[in-house]
Amino acid sequence: MLDRLTTLLLVTALLGLAGLGWLLFGGGEATGFRADLAGIGVELSVPEPVRALQREAGAAGLAEAIYTTGEDRLHLRVARGLDPAAGARMAAESEALILGLFEDHQAPYPGALSNTLQCSPELRPQPLDPKAGATFLFSLLANDRYAFGGCADDLLRFHATVGAWYDAAWGELVRIEYFEPRGPEGAVRGPERLLSFRWRARE
Repeated sequence: MLDRLTTLLLVTALLGLAGLGWLLFGGGEATGFRADLAGIGVELSVPEPVRALQREAGAAGLAEAIYTTGEDRLHLRVARGLDPAAGARMAAESEALILGLFEDHQAPYPGALSNTLQCSPELRPQPLDPKAGATFLFSLLANDRYAFGGCADDLLRFHATVGAWYDAAWGELVRIEYFEPRGPEGAVRGPERLLSFRWRARE
């Protein structure tokens, strides 16, 4: 009886340790993020642990996913089967969609000073040097719902870095939005992380 109890306790302890090791090192979303990037042929320097909040797969693989790393959030979209013209068009449309949110708009009622609503220059998207071969890359601010286009500074909770990359050989367009809580000026992590974007060699 004692031997059975000892064996049972030993097996239970070993299973518990194996489960703990799986959670800490092997089986969680942290490795899933790297596998997702490898599956779309991308390298990106983002510190672990990275956890998936949402993943959607299409017929050809990962189509869209949202990940967290610490307080930050990364939104990834993948479009496949695009020739160079279609890839350039989709990238341009993605960029125009965001930039269009910051165009001057007609006020709903004429004011004494102006008939248009304008966003101050410091709250508009700021272009970044696309050293990583991005079709576009810029930084901007977002509200607490991770939405762009707000021009009221007190409602903008996140720094965002947004970019798109096209691979003609594989007909693939990857779009990334990286969000981080607003903090002191100069403490933004997103540009460095998106500038680490590289296409992997694929066979």
